[in-house]
Amino acid sequence: MDGTHDWNILLEAYKLFKRNRLSKSGRGVVLYVSNPHTSTEICSTKDENLLECIWMNIRGKINPAAGLTDIAVGLYYNLSNQAEEIDELFADQLLKVYR
Repeated sequence: MDGTHDWNILLEAYKLFKRNRLSKSGRGVVLYVSNPHTSTEICSTKDENLLECIWMNIRGKINPAAGLTDIAVGLYYNLSNQAEEIDELFADQLLKVYR
């Protein structure tokens, strides 16, 4: 994803969130949220150049019958040979979001 210009990956009627992995080119994650929903990034880390992960809070009427008006969404790319340190960083983020 490094070197990708936003205009090249924008979708009409969607808000773009992306996390480029700084340590390697061509890697990262992208999340699109439909414009009618209010969405904000809810978690970041000082080690974000190691972790390909985005956490979002999406506000809106997700499922009013079930009492759900907000939803937290996480997008994580896990390499099969990544270091245990990366898995621990992800686990730390998951705990922060869950609280």
